[in-house]
Amino acid sequence: AAIAELQRALQQPQQGAQLALPAGAERLLRCLPQAVPFGERAALLRARIQVAREAGLAKPTVKLAVRRSHLFEDGLTALMMKDAEWRARFHVTFVSPLTGRPEQGQDAGGLFKEFWEKLAETAFNPEYGLFRSTEQRLLYPNPEAYKYHENVEVLFEFLGLVIGKAIYEGIVVEPCFAPFFLAKILGKHNSYYDLQSLDPALFANLQQLKEYKGDVSDLCCSFVATGADGEEVPLLPGSTGKDVPVTNDNCVKYIYLLSDYKLNAELKMES
Repeated sequence: AAIAELQRALQQPQQGAQLALPAGAERLLRCLPQAVPFGERAALLRARIQVAREAGLAKPTVKLAVRRSHLFEDGLTALMMKDAEWRARFHVTFVSPLTGRPEQGQDAGGLFKEFWEKLAETAFNPEYGLFRSTEQRLLYPNPEAYKYHENVEVLFEFLGLVIGKAIYEGIVVEPCFAPFFLAKILGKHNSYYDLQSLDPALFANLQQLKEYKGDVSDLCCSFVATGADGEEVPLLPGSTGKDVPVTNDNCVKYIYLLSDYKLNAELKMES
């Protein structure tokens, strides 16, 4: 019934700033979105974006002057430091890094699209230091990003807005994110079996430990994880972790604590 309500709402012309849904359909989308066919959810998103874009036409145009060699830095300064209105139209001008003079050409939408694609290409490249990639070349935040950049939280917030603006404007950007990272963005808690998409080798080792038939204490493991800096991180509160050996009785607890650290605790700030 709720899905039928959603379908009827999408077929009706909408007035005002929001695409209103019946309470039952709205509740279903929030609590059990997978029950609604993807096509219906995508249609709702497009409809709500269209309503918001029509409302944004009255907002002042946001003007961006950026250097091709410093797209990320100039975009960050212009949009985050000046508290820009992201739903407004963006007008992009490329300027010379030597003279500061604008390049020839008018932004009829093409320059903005080029800027946005190049910005995403730079920021989501693992060599830039903000993201790492799995063996499947799926992206997730780099726990060591602070080594390469200051104000990492601001940078990740900016990239979230970049992705949102791309969706808002119908621009396709290339990054493909790892499932465990997407789960964190949605507020979900990753579990042990999600580890195989982050670190297949570690997952395989833990599987072997889980199925080990001998005396686990002979393997000389303890309740510590190796952090991004190579430092030892205790997995048990109130102890160093090193003084608690992994045994047959507690190896399952160790496995799940270690996977929780890798999938949730280590990614908490960036997500």
